[in-house]
This record gives sequence, C-alpha cells and structure tokens, in this order.
Amino acid sequence: MDNVIQSFTLNSSMLNNINASELLNSNVHNTHETSLGPDNEPLGLSLSREYTLKPETEIDSNIIHVYENMYIKISYGPNEDRTEDYFHLKAEPSSEAMDYLRTWREDE
Repeated sequence: MDNVIQSFTLNSSMLNNINASELLNSNVHNTHETSLGPDNEPLGLSLSREYTLKPETEIDSNIIHVYENMYIKISYGPNEDRTEDYFHLKAEPSSEAMDYLRTWREDE
C-alpha cells in the first residue's frame, strides 16, 4: 500500500457536545509519503485525536447514541489510480464513560 492517507470524523452532531471547531482528523498534510509493505517500516499506522466534552449543562442527553460513531476513510495508491475504502465503526465506550453519561440523563 503506497501513499496511504487516513482520515476520520465523528457524527456531525458531536460538534454540539465537544469544544472543537471541526471533527475531521487526517494525515493528508504529512510532509512525507506513508507506505506499508510486508516486513517494511512502518509496521502499522495510527491516527488519533482527543476531544474535550463541553460542560454537562450544555450537552444533550442523547449524546450516548452518537458518541459511539466514527467514520473512517483509508486511501492508497498512485494519484491517478487511488483505492478508497470507507468504514463506519461503532466504538465500545468503557463502562465508566457510559455510567458517567447516564448520570447526566438521570439528573434531568
């Protein structure tokens, strides 16, 4: 896999629940090309971002339903013949995170 570009975004309604101006994260602006191959470096790729939740009073209690969604795009290959793969993942939040969000619903 040559010239690998990774991107992900969250459910668009998460903008109402986090302190961020946008949800997209990508390695598209890397200054070097990333390629993957058997027994070659890098042996894997990662892409991450942290978000801060807004104060409890500003968050809709339905966040539990959108909190789990992540949309991913992986593309690779030469510019004239790129392959693009799309994925919709459902995260499994920790029981602590879910309990914390549920207490917000109970307080309403």
